[in-house]
Amino acid sequence: MTGAAVTLEFSVEKSFARPLTIEVAPAGPVVEGSFGRSTPHKHIVTGLEPGRVYFYRFVHDGERWPVGRTRTLPSGAVERWRIAEAPLALAATDGSL
Repeated sequence: MTGAAVTLEFSVEKSFARPLTIEVAPAGPVVEGSFGRSTPHKHIVTGLEPGRVYFYRFVHDGERWPVGRTRTLPSGAVERWRIAEAPLALAATDGSL
């Protein structure tokens, strides 16, 4: 993901009928790697409802990436939770890794 701005869209519907769009700022310089040139991006998303499923996708240079799904933590104390992270540099536009 280099060049044009990157946006992150969230929606409660998989169809993205009413997306919440967030500009994603670069988190570092352009780097050269085994998959070519890329720029790391990160954003802390706020304003999502607790305990709810959301769908998300990245939009870069007019291209929409495959839809992902996540769930926010519920309100209050949580005894146990899991988190996953995946580098987008490894994801192809057809959704395969």
